Amino acid sequence: MAMKVIADNRIVYDLWFKREYSYRAETELHIGVYETKSHARAAIKRLKSKPGFCEFPEGFAIEERRLGMTSWQYGFITKFEPRIAADYRPIPFDLPAFDVFTAPDEPPANDR
Repeated sequence: MAMKVIADNRIVYDLWFKREYSYRAETELHIGVYETKSHARAAIKRLKSKPGFCEFPEGFAIEERRLGMTSWQYGFITKFEPRIAADYRPIPFDLPAFDVFTAPDEPPANDR
């Protein structure tokens, strides 16, 4: 009889890019989930030359996760703050920088 692998005991590596600002909400980009830490590090190496990432290479973070485990168990609340005049000025925010609208690990559209 073959043994069944229990997914709850598997570890994966969750790759994020995070950047904090003093004047606006932080940037959190979920890059991907990898089977090994070395695969996550290889993704960082590929991305470090891309726009934005190359200016802030220290923003990458690899987080170890156990499959099947609920990470956030507390719910959330919405907090409303009074508006101030500064809220009406244009505030910069981060957007994805697409290379011909193809993800770094995705083959070009004509190869699919």
